[in-house]
Amino acid sequence: VLSTRSDGSPPPGTFTWVSAGQDYFCGVRTDGSISCWGKNEHDQGTPAPDPLVSLSAGAQHRCGVRADGSIGCVGDDHYGETATPAGTFTMVSTGDWYTCGVRSDATVACWGEIEYGNPTPPTGAFLSVSAGPAHACGVKSDGAVACWGDNSHGQATPPPGAFIAVSAGGSIAGSDACTCGIKT
Repeated sequence: VLSTRSDGSPPPGTFTWVSAGQDYFCGVRTDGSISCWGKNEHDQGTPAPDPLVSLSAGAQHRCGVRADGSIGCVGDDHYGETATPAGTFTMVSTGDWYTCGVRSDATVACWGEIEYGNPTPPTGAFLSVSAGPAHACGVKSDGAVACWGDNSHGQATPPPGAFIAVSAGGSIAGSDACTCGIKT
């Protein structure tokens, strides 16, 4: 159920997962149902019919991983960002106009359009992926970080070393584009 709150506060209840999009928020409740609050101009806050394990809120679309590993997306699909590929996934991350997910075989698949680069990720086995506005990064199975997309401010050039988590963020080709990670 979508509720609009001027203060941005979530509805009451307990959640196992929460994600912030552009002017809206969504969370997975303990029973697997979804609650979203904030703006819903592109139906990105529309509740999913199936229970979800995790979700990711993008600019104008939202995707989630179902219990069976399939991905379901809702919202704006101007560039194919909600047209999910077949197969099973362990996680999903939404950018502005694209989505990436880690498949059950540890490869990364992306769909939609990264405005300043191709959404095609590098090959290899990944533990996680994070889709920013115009670039994405993932932690590979050996702990190294690989990034693709816009690198106009060095945000897609990871430092050496092993990481356990990475998060791609910032504005579209803006001076505040960045990537942060947690080293092992």
